[in-house]
Amino acid sequence: GGEAMSAVEQKGMVVLGPDRKSKRRKRGASQWVPTFQPRFTDQLAESSQQRLLQHPHLHSLAKADRVRLVHAQISSHKTASETELREALAELDTACDAEEEVDRAISAEVLRRRRIIGMTITGASIHSDLIREVKPDVVLVEEAAEVLEPQILAILGPWVKHLVMIGDHFQLPPPVETYSLKREHHFDTSMMERLILNRLPHVSLLRQSRMLPSISVLLKPIYPQLQDNIQVVSRHQAPKCVSDEVFWWDCPHLEKESERSRTNPAECERVVQLALFFIAQGYRPNQITALSSYQGQAAEIRKQLKQCLPSYLLEVGKKKELQPVYATIDAAIVGRGNRVDVHEPDVATAGSLDGKGKGKGKERVYATSPPHRVAPGQYVVTESPPGKRLSGEFQKPEGREKVWVDVKLEPATLQADEMVEVHTIDRYQGDENDIVIISLVRSNPQKKLGFLGTDDGRNRMCVAQSRARTGLYIVANKDCLSTAPHWATLIKLLEDRNCIGTSFPQRCPRHPDMVRDAREATDLCTGPTAVCGMVCSQPFGCFLPGHVCKLPCHDGDGHAASQCPHETTKTFACTEYPQHQFPGLKCGRRTELESCPFQEEVICPQSPDHRLTRRCGQSASAVFGRCFHACTSVLSCGHACPKTCAEPCIPASECEAPKHFDCPKCPEHPKLYGKCNATRTEVAEACTAPCSLKLPCGHSCTKRCFQPCLDPHSCKQPCLQTLACGHKCSQKCSEECRCTRPKVVICKRNSEHHIKAECYEEDEAAFARCRVPCRKELQCGHTCALPCFRCDGVHDGPSRCNYQCNKLLACGHACPKKCCEPCAPVEECTTCNPTSVRQEAVDAIAKAKTILAKAGGKLPGSALTGQLQKQLDDDVLRAIQSGKGWLRKMMEDAVGIHIDTSKSDPLYVLQGDFQVEGSVQPEAEAKAKAKAK
Repeated sequence: GGEAMSAVEQKGMVVLGPDRKSKRRKRGASQWVPTFQPRFTDQLAESSQQRLLQHPHLHSLAKADRVRLVHAQISSHKTASETELREALAELDTACDAEEEVDRAISAEVLRRRRIIGMTITGASIHSDLIREVKPDVVLVEEAAEVLEPQILAILGPWVKHLVMIGDHFQLPPPVETYSLKREHHFDTSMMERLILNRLPHVSLLRQSRMLPSISVLLKPIYPQLQDNIQVVSRHQAPKCVSDEVFWWDCPHLEKESERSRTNPAECERVVQLALFFIAQGYRPNQITALSSYQGQAAEIRKQLKQCLPSYLLEVGKKKELQPVYATIDAAIVGRGNRVDVHEPDVATAGSLDGKGKGKGKERVYATSPPHRVAPGQYVVTESPPGKRLSGEFQKPEGREKVWVDVKLEPATLQADEMVEVHTIDRYQGDENDIVIISLVRSNPQKKLGFLGTDDGRNRMCVAQSRARTGLYIVANKDCLSTAPHWATLIKLLEDRNCIGTSFPQRCPRHPDMVRDAREATDLCTGPTAVCGMVCSQPFGCFLPGHVCKLPCHDGDGHAASQCPHETTKTFACTEYPQHQFPGLKCGRRTELESCPFQEEVICPQSPDHRLTRRCGQSASAVFGRCFHACTSVLSCGHACPKTCAEPCIPASECEAPKHFDCPKCPEHPKLYGKCNATRTEVAEACTAPCSLKLPCGHSCTKRCFQPCLDPHSCKQPCLQTLACGHKCSQKCSEECRCTRPKVVICKRNSEHHIKAECYEEDEAAFARCRVPCRKELQCGHTCALPCFRCDGVHDGPSRCNYQCNKLLACGHACPKKCCEPCAPVEECTTCNPTSVRQEAVDAIAKAKTILAKAGGKLPGSALTGQLQKQLDDDVLRAIQSGKGWLRKMMEDAVGIHIDTSKSDPLYVLQGDFQVEGSVQPEAEAKAKAKAK
């Protein structure tokens, strides 16, 4: 509604900001990307970066170059990451927009089926897109005078056909935080007020049904046509303890200015004592409201009332008596400050919970200690679980399912209906109460009123004097407030009625002639002394002898039987006869609606040490059948029965008591600890000591006792038996015995060859492994290079020699073949005819044929080389010029070129048919290449 909020109330509020989607849409995806700003701002050129990256030893770079390189790498990765993040955020924004559009369409479809849609003005602004989809024809604005005009304009679209605004522009205007907008642009003028001031036709309600006519008459200067609904307001009863329904108690004491507000201690004390005075006269605390024009004053009044009300209500017998109780409650009902509000439907009875502690109905509170029922009211969780004092806020279990917790509930200091309502005038618009006490705070020699003297002050005056139903009482400085015209008008009306003065007019409701005016707060009759100085002495509705009211004289209300504070003997809703009687209880307590708290101690027949509690309505057998003490019987195994006394004993075969056992496999092992009913196999499996049994081979088993023993054929321990050779066996026990010690065997082919072998090996097997070269001289003069075990001893031919042949070819070069192979022909000499020259010769033959064809089929070698020297290798040119034998053979065989070497300059002659402009035939070229290879 746009009302202001006190600092105390603001601290108690939970601030809910816009959702993440809305925040992202407002800011944009790019603003969500964090900006990286390294300290080193020297930019590194791309060429310099590449140069540094290609440096062979990066650790040898100068410190400045290292920094530049690291900075360049970080910047590169940062740019790539930012780009990727922006793209991801853009996709996220698109997905969120799509999701919101779908949600909005679904919500709009649901709302179109409803005739009435309710929302706050702030919610309407937030969901303007949804309203645009629904397009309501009629818009109804309640408390329109307190709503800013832009907020109403935001929800008015071209689809609106009828706008209805309900409010009172004479009361509080819309709140505006920025003073310049209020002063220069009149933002505090609502649309409703502006339209009324511009004479737009409107309708005013003329009859009021809230307050007594003696109070409503004070509003005539503001509402000249105001009328009273006598049929309704005549039901109200004016306070009989005051001379008039309205009174201005003049308080000349000065105000105090605090850091953020103003207070008036004298007015605060008077307001508090007035509240106590009306409570003493029979009014309930929740029938009284204290209002102040400043938040600081309201906070001080609230503080003093919280301090004095608990003891005062107890003194006058109006304190609700609730008992601390241990209970099982639904964790969801624990509120802020560990408060628990218990209502009548929440209270569970003894039979409404199952064995697991989960309620079968809607009950949320179950008492687990006397009086076995939690009375409705406000409680505070002080222990959770019982016995553990809470030092902070109660931690609610997570999850949506109902979770039951065991706690201790202590009554709150003040119940909800035991506290006087305290508010600022701004916060109380729209509310009402029977008695309203107002503190206006301002009181200073300069007669400064602040906002109370402005138009806002006139609006607050209208709100303050229209909240009371039966009694309106103002505590303020008359001289200071009269400087404002609107306050002066109110004061003049009160003076005409003689309802203003420096003394508060107390009256005895039963003795109207007894007058006792109070000049200060301490003079108010809030204690045991009444205005008339007498005790009430009215009998209570129980009509028991001596049960009369001992409070100061007050009105006739409050003497019902349920309000009798005297002690007497009472009976409860007892199911036994004769009924149990309990002395010392308050007479007004309605015990007939409560379960009987009778308890007695009974002794279990199974054991005299088992003492049980029997409650009213329980039979002794039923109590014995639920004996929770431990059973005292002893089982045949010697252990005590683990069941409770009321349960049948278990057989010894089910006993799980701890017991010591001997290891059934190796009795010498330490004692084993297990369940009494454990089998021999289970006991054996529990022994983890090393196995102490011997294997057939004589070795000890290496496994644990609970594991099966080793197979004798898989024993891994050393054999150590003495072999025929005299050595100890070094094999594993499960392996075949043999001596693996080293020995030296002399080769039977060559006594100079010594062979290393193991002791168990035969000599013949060692001879077969002799790898020393034979080195016998062959017929060719070389020595035999075969290993001894591969040589057959035949050395009378060269067929086994793998050395290089040491003979010379006709060209004078060494033979390229091995000694055991026939010598190569001179054409295959690798020195004269290297492979690269022979490859070039293939191309030379093809080109030479083309040149010879163009020259008529004949050409000397010098002329031929002259045309080929720029295209062929020097070795090939020399071969052509000199007519080498290998080249002549290739030319004659491949393409039919004859070389005449009889002259000093060889003559090349092309044989057979040829074309002058032609070239070498493909098959001839392929044949020449094959010959070269």
